[in-house]
Amino acid sequence: MQAILKRELPQYINRIVFVLCCVFIYPLEIVKKATAGLDSSWEVSINLAIKNKFIWGKDFVFSYGPLGYLATGLGEYVNHLPIYIFRLGLFINLCIIFYKILQTFKVFTVANLIAIFLFVLTIHNYIYCEASTYLLMSCIFWLCYSIKYDNFIAAIFAIGIAILMFFVKMDTGIIVNAFTILFFLFQSYYSVHKKRYPILWVSNYALLLFFAYLLHINLFDYLVANIHVINSYNDAMYLPNTNITIVLFLIVLLFFLCLLIRNYSQIFKTPFKIIITLYLMMFLFILFKHGFVRHYGFTFFYPPISLAIVFLFVYFINPEKVFFSNALVVTLIPVSFVLMTIHNIEDINKNDGKIFTLKLKVLNSVSRLILHKDYVPSVSKLNGIDAYSIPYILPTRIKNEIGNGSVDIIPHLVSTIYFNNLNYNPRPGIQTYANYDGFLDSLGSAKYLSSTAPDYLIYCAENNGFNAAIDNRYPFFDEPKTKISMLQNYSVVDSFDNQLLLKRKNRINGISISNSINSENKFCDSIDIPSSNELQVTIVKTQYSLLGKLVRFLYQPPTLNVTVTLIDGKQYTYKAIKPTIEEGVIVNRLIVTNKDAKNLFEGNLSLIPRISKICFWGDKWGFNSKINLTTKYISYKEVVQDDKRKS
Repeated sequence: MQAILKRELPQYINRIVFVLCCVFIYPLEIVKKATAGLDSSWEVSINLAIKNKFIWGKDFVFSYGPLGYLATGLGEYVNHLPIYIFRLGLFINLCIIFYKILQTFKVFTVANLIAIFLFVLTIHNYIYCEASTYLLMSCIFWLCYSIKYDNFIAAIFAIGIAILMFFVKMDTGIIVNAFTILFFLFQSYYSVHKKRYPILWVSNYALLLFFAYLLHINLFDYLVANIHVINSYNDAMYLPNTNITIVLFLIVLLFFLCLLIRNYSQIFKTPFKIIITLYLMMFLFILFKHGFVRHYGFTFFYPPISLAIVFLFVYFINPEKVFFSNALVVTLIPVSFVLMTIHNIEDINKNDGKIFTLKLKVLNSVSRLILHKDYVPSVSKLNGIDAYSIPYILPTRIKNEIGNGSVDIIPHLVSTIYFNNLNYNPRPGIQTYANYDGFLDSLGSAKYLSSTAPDYLIYCAENNGFNAAIDNRYPFFDEPKTKISMLQNYSVVDSFDNQLLLKRKNRINGISISNSINSENKFCDSIDIPSSNELQVTIVKTQYSLLGKLVRFLYQPPTLNVTVTLIDGKQYTYKAIKPTIEEGVIVNRLIVTNKDAKNLFEGNLSLIPRISKICFWGDKWGFNSKINLTTKYISYKEVVQDDKRKS
């Protein structure tokens, strides 16, 4: 078998493979239309922000920036030409990288052919939906190319990509900045052209300032908000991985360790190989965090972008070790397929029952891996009941009520605004699930009490079809400060199809806040909630243990849950978000239906289910044993106020 894999092929095969790679990765769809749904909502919100000329960082806060539409490919309200230029530019860039890597194979073998074919086959349909990841990979390639060959043109190209990333996807732009800083420091010392690099460094930041001005960005607020987005993402968005996913990752990690060990002498041969290896391992860690905090291995296993690191390692560090690298590639592709099959079967069993045969499940897995779509659609789609992704048209009376008034939607289906052609005036954090710390939440709270607050809110408190919350969160714990502002400044004027329509009041309700009551409780122990006719808002301070902090950084945070017990003994358990409960959340009423929410807005607290006990629990090893509680009681009263509003 080894003899077959090492068999040499004619040189023209190399060129044929290059042409086929280019054909495979050509973007078949460049500009797309808006659709409905959770992800589609944040996509269309970017285009709506451009249409309304929002100031990024002030009016609009999200991980994607003002050029985010280049990555999504959504053509609404924007010139299509930049999308074509961006996607074709990414295509040409990747073709050049493929060409240079293929040049590494001076002797082209059957193993080379299989490895490259499998790699391109599994990534080609994911390139443009994960454009920011491939931009990061491209930037790292050109930085490494500049270091190895002391090529200043490659450095300019890499910095150009880094600047673009800063405005396409801000969180990735901040991450790539760590690579560029390290690059400038290294080249300013080791490069023959060391005097050029400080000039390029200054030019980099000068261009960032210039384009920030052109793209209507409040740069300081843009940076601060996205640092909060990055830091709290871990705590809020994590999802547990299956045991088999973790085991397969450990196997792959072992392969990478073997790759490093086998090339130990080559890595430490020159400074540039050390820094390039560091870059590639940093990239591997980023892919791991992206894939394993939330996405069940997506972008690490399927598509197996981590394999790109193998090819880059061979190209930059040791082209002589091609066969071992091919063995890793050929091993990881089946791993990718196995994981795709497992998650496909889990999705089908969870959502569609047992109508699918194993054959169809496997066909769907292959289709998802290679074609980026299902071979056979899910049962819910076949039956026409996949309403979550169908554009929702508001009832006529609701549209007539709103008229030309400005509107925001809570929690996250911004696509409703788009498909009903409403006047979009959002809080800065456009979707509830992403406003997961006190700073981000306070932006929405301030907006809803300001003179620029939207005239109407479309609000859903009832988690029917994940309309109110994601990941089994307790909906009313999300955006707690914003919800208090909603109670102050909005009232319910109508209800429809599992949603409420709120209208801005003529005067803001004042709130009366009691003195704080401080207490302690043990982690995982129940907390008694006294009966009260006021809202009890409690700040819940939990602290990670040293092990918890380490695991949070390297993998994902320890699990944190909340269980509420009603006076009738019924219990409900939800995922708790550490930075959110530290803001202060309402703990004495269970608000999980629109009827409950309406009663809250109308002041009928006695009609809302009362919580008698609450317990915060999870992985004990990951948290300190004590919880610090700060409790306040809030009541509302009308305050005579002119049109002057808090800004």
